[in-house]
Amino acid sequence: MDADCTTERLPRAFVATVWFFELLQLCFLIMTAASIDNETQILLSLKQSLIDPMNNLRNWRVEESSPCNWTGVTCGNDSLSVVKLDLSSMNFSGSLSLHVARLTNLNYISFAQNSLSGEIPSNIFNITGLLTIDLSDNYFTGEIPGGFANLKELQILDFSNNNLIGGIPADISNQSALLKFNLGGNNYLGGNIPSQLCTLPKLVNLTLSASTLVGHIPECLGNLSQLQWLYLGWNLLTGPIPASLGNLQNMFWLDIQSNILEGAIPQELGKLTNLTNLYLSSNKLSGKIPAELGKLFRLIELDFGLNELTGRISDELGGLINLRMFRAYGNSLTGSFPLWLANHPNVNHISLFQNAMSGIIPETLGRYAPLSLLDLSTNGFSGAIPRQLCHGGALSKLILFSNRLTGMLPESLGMCQSLTRLRLEMNSLSGTIPQALFALPSLNYATLSQNRFNGTLNFETVKASALIVLHLWDNLVSGTLKPALRSLQSLQIFSVSNNLLYGVIPQELGKLSHLFSLDLSRNAFSDRIPPGLSIYTQLINLNLSSNLLSGSIPSGLGVMVSLKTLDLSKNLLQGSIPTQLASSSTLESIDLSYNNLSGPVPQSGIFLHLNVSFLRGNPSLCGKGLKVCIASDDGSWGNTSKHSDKLATPWAAAGSAIFATLFLIVCCSYCYHKKYIGKIRHEQHCEDSWDSISFQQKVHLDSENIQSFLDENDVIGKGISGTVYRCALKDGVRVAVKRIRKNEREQIADRGFIAEMEILGTLRHRNIVQLLGCCFSEKESLLVIHA
Repeated sequence: MDADCTTERLPRAFVATVWFFELLQLCFLIMTAASIDNETQILLSLKQSLIDPMNNLRNWRVEESSPCNWTGVTCGNDSLSVVKLDLSSMNFSGSLSLHVARLTNLNYISFAQNSLSGEIPSNIFNITGLLTIDLSDNYFTGEIPGGFANLKELQILDFSNNNLIGGIPADISNQSALLKFNLGGNNYLGGNIPSQLCTLPKLVNLTLSASTLVGHIPECLGNLSQLQWLYLGWNLLTGPIPASLGNLQNMFWLDIQSNILEGAIPQELGKLTNLTNLYLSSNKLSGKIPAELGKLFRLIELDFGLNELTGRISDELGGLINLRMFRAYGNSLTGSFPLWLANHPNVNHISLFQNAMSGIIPETLGRYAPLSLLDLSTNGFSGAIPRQLCHGGALSKLILFSNRLTGMLPESLGMCQSLTRLRLEMNSLSGTIPQALFALPSLNYATLSQNRFNGTLNFETVKASALIVLHLWDNLVSGTLKPALRSLQSLQIFSVSNNLLYGVIPQELGKLSHLFSLDLSRNAFSDRIPPGLSIYTQLINLNLSSNLLSGSIPSGLGVMVSLKTLDLSKNLLQGSIPTQLASSSTLESIDLSYNNLSGPVPQSGIFLHLNVSFLRGNPSLCGKGLKVCIASDDGSWGNTSKHSDKLATPWAAAGSAIFATLFLIVCCSYCYHKKYIGKIRHEQHCEDSWDSISFQQKVHLDSENIQSFLDENDVIGKGISGTVYRCALKDGVRVAVKRIRKNEREQIADRGFIAEMEILGTLRHRNIVQLLGCCFSEKESLLVIHA
């Protein structure tokens, strides 16, 4: 009976055990379901705080059995809890809810590259198991919350590119596992760099750039033996560069540019033999470039720009065998161009502008490496431009302005298909400009002004051009502008001022629909202003001054929708001022001085407050501070001087009488001396040696003619460049004579005065005032024009 009882009790114990474990499993499942359900509610609460225009979280719904399949959500291997939340780059706005800290099992959280704003939740550091937290590239504000001490396992913290304020929390020192610490790009994050950062033994990446940090760079940063990337640029750091940074043997990238650092560059930096990028620009560093830096054989980019460095560039830097970019612009470096740099097999970017370097540019430059950028501007380099600069077919920008370069442009530049920007102004280059240069498919900016280029401009071979800006002013270019200019369809700025160009202004300029600045001043263009300039172009600035343009001012200039500045001064323009100019709503500056304009000055628009100096030199123009306008019986505007006595008032007569009395007293005491002074001056004029050229057989210019030109009683106008007289030759021919003063005569002589006058003397057109001849002496020149 006992045996039967024992046998009966065993199944009951077994059954009880099975029931017990099943009950435990049921309880576990209930708890798991509750946990998942709880995290589901947390995530849904988090969703409520986000604005989701792209509906990226459309599957975040309560109907789903588990959030583990939701977008951006990752659960653990047992699917019991959410361990990763990656909602980066989803175009969210709104704020980050405090509910996120209730996901206590998270080890990874990222809301990077969204548009979230507001403060970073103060309880986010309560998630003690976090390994990575990335809130970069948002609009978070406020201070960085405290609580770093809770994150014993944190490896990556990235709050970069937000609007955080305050300073760097000091309790960061507790993060012994931290590998990356990035607070860069917070423009209002200030204070000093805390020394507690020096206690992070595993730190590999420290980024504190583009903020407003002040004070010195801590010496103890040299203790971070594992550091590979150090970004401290674009702050307000002062003091010297710590020599201790030379201890960071694993450093790849050192960026401390754009601060206020001073003193010498530590030679200890030459020990960073793993360094590939070194940026020290835009500080106040002084002294010489350390020769020890030549030991950085892995270096690819080196930037010393905008400092106060002096001396020569050391030949020891030739040890930088992997260098591709070398910048030392904006210093006070001297000496010649380094041969090691000219013959380097890899350097493709060289920027040495604004220094005091001199000598020739080595002919080998460009032969061994495919140059992409060369900027040697504002130095004292001399000699010719090397012929092989584009040998590698990659040269994009060639900038050599403000040097002492001579010789002709290399023909190879006209074949440099990669060239986009060319600046050679302010040198002494000469010869003709290669036609092929204007046809380069990528060249959009060319400045060749202030040189000695000559010859003619030829665009005949240009089928299409990418040129947007073309500056050729202040050269010796001659001839006419050809109609082939229409091929420069992308042109926006065109300046050929102060050359020897002549002839008509081509109508084709009006077909350059993108042109907004045109300067043809100080040449010898003649005939009328082409009406097409006002039809198709979007001109903002138009300067045609100091030419020989005649005819009337086109009324279309006044209806141009963009025109702001207009300079037509020092020409031979006739007729009245178009009323359309006064009606222009865009015109801000106008100069019509020294022409032959007539009639009343408009009394509205820009003319209402225009300074009279921009109208002077037009003898028949009246109103606006000039002569009083009086209409003749036939409706024309007559000579107002004939009516001056009718306009005089008794007060004016009385004033004249008083003035005459005072003037008589002065003259009585002066007339005796004047007699002898006048005699001496007359004798001096007669003693001057004059040469003359006549462009018509009927015009005879002899010494007697010349002296008759100088009678002050025949002055009809005075201007900046000289005096204009009206007189008659022996045969009765009425002429106008412009007497050019010595300083301007010297300028014209330097530009080939006689040759230019011979060209103008041959021009015949019904709208061009004829140049009859010219006279010139050692002191002055006279232009004789048909009156």
